[in-house]
Amino acid sequence: MSRFLWIAAIGMIAPPSYGDREAPPIGYTKLTPGKRFKFVMFADFAYLGFKMPPRPPKTYPSSGLYLNNGSKTPLWAVDWYARNVQISTDGQYAVRWGKWPDMGDYRDYRTLALAFYRNGKKLKSYLVRDLVSTRVRLPITISHYQWEKASFFDMKRNLLKVTLLGGMDFEYQAGRRLVFDVTTGNIIKVTETKRVDSVHVVMP
Repeated sequence: MSRFLWIAAIGMIAPPSYGDREAPPIGYTKLTPGKRFKFVMFADFAYLGFKMPPRPPKTYPSSGLYLNNGSKTPLWAVDWYARNVQISTDGQYAVRWGKWPDMGDYRDYRTLALAFYRNGKKLKSYLVRDLVSTRVRLPITISHYQWEKASFFDMKRNLLKVTLLGGMDFEYQAGRRLVFDVTTGNIIKVTETKRVDSVHVVMP
């Protein structure tokens, strides 16, 4: 067998890819619009059996919001981790995005989607199933699924606009559109979609 055919044969019997894995938690800091406040998120984790140092370096006492003037006294603190947190301009309100849902939850959709906070205290939270019907087939990868198509945080009006994924056909389509009041966590507007001749049309 030639070298080329031998390599090709190995490729044919090679095991499939292990798929998409979430990256380890990564700590970060981010400034609010206007740069008056700094949000700090720590991520302590073990990697290959070794305890990794917190990132960013733990010069702050906890995850939470601080004045961006060198202060080490939190205006409010949180005891959870999230890769994506959005803070209002005045520093009072926070939107926490849930983790990337894995396939173990694909039938029930019980993974946290969104949570809303005022001064570090939870106002309201939503599981994926609260926003997307469990009858809707969501886009999947080898090990995870997705529920959101797009989002926009209107900081001037403290509104979060989220477009959900409505299922799959030849391509993943936009589903219902939700508008949240960030100051309460309530859904204040829902725009449904309906399918006409395999095309998603926004209902008036």
